[in-house]
Amino acid sequence: MKIKSWQADLSLLMAAAIWGGTFIIVKKAIVDIPTFTFLATRFAIAALSLAVLRLRRSYWTVKGIWKSGFFIGLLLFGGYGLQTVGLQYTSAAKTGFITGLSVVLVPLIVAVVDRKVPTKRTTLGIILATIGLGLLSLNGFHVAYGDFLVFLGALCFAGHIYSVAHFSESYDAITITSIQLFVVAILSGFAMLIGEMNMTIVWSNNVWWGLLLTAIPATSLAFVLQNGLQRYTTPTHTALIFATEPIFSYIFAYFLANEVLTTKYAIGAALIVIGIICAETD
Repeated sequence: MKIKSWQADLSLLMAAAIWGGTFIIVKKAIVDIPTFTFLATRFAIAALSLAVLRLRRSYWTVKGIWKSGFFIGLLLFGGYGLQTVGLQYTSAAKTGFITGLSVVLVPLIVAVVDRKVPTKRTTLGIILATIGLGLLSLNGFHVAYGDFLVFLGALCFAGHIYSVAHFSESYDAITITSIQLFVVAILSGFAMLIGEMNMTIVWSNNVWWGLLLTAIPATSLAFVLQNGLQRYTTPTHTALIFATEPIFSYIFAYFLANEVLTTKYAIGAALIVIGIICAETD
């Protein structure tokens, strides 16, 4: 079946919605379990859930799949790891904004590596989405040590989007995604052994629900969607679509946690949506 660009973009939007919907769940879970312990468990469950769907040896012996999967997974872990550590030294609001700067970093990577400068419409979309992210996330801004770590994490996330576009299209989506997730699980496990062995874990309902809802929908399913369908769109479009994640986060926060959505948030969300439309109609 031939996949059209708009169908791929819609599926990636669904992935962003899933990620945005898990923010509150993860926030509650990591009160009772250390962050890297949670990540190691989450990604291990997700990787195994995909691996059992590909039991034939031929899926795992395709030339280059392990090298590509490891590289993409390394970038994915870099994004999560640096974001997690940086969050300890800066605010959650700034973390969300800086991470969202992938919308700017991806087209920069494309311009440098592929020598493809974004069109005027796409550039306008990037600018509008970046302003929208700022309105959603920021109440003033001063640079802290954690901001630099989060920025490096955002660069890793941008590199992950670019790498998925260039390396995963030649492989089975489920297999290449499973390898990536195994890499994140293993590296998170090392981080857990180094820094979290003496920390207390409370296996509360929040932790169990957090693992259940993030491991399968928000990890295995969402990353299979990205690895399987991103090949039918561009890395820049993908970054713009993923910029909607904080919009979905605020929507879920409004309905599930009774958080107030202000006029500033509404304007920020509108700018992100307009930015995506600008790029989509290019």
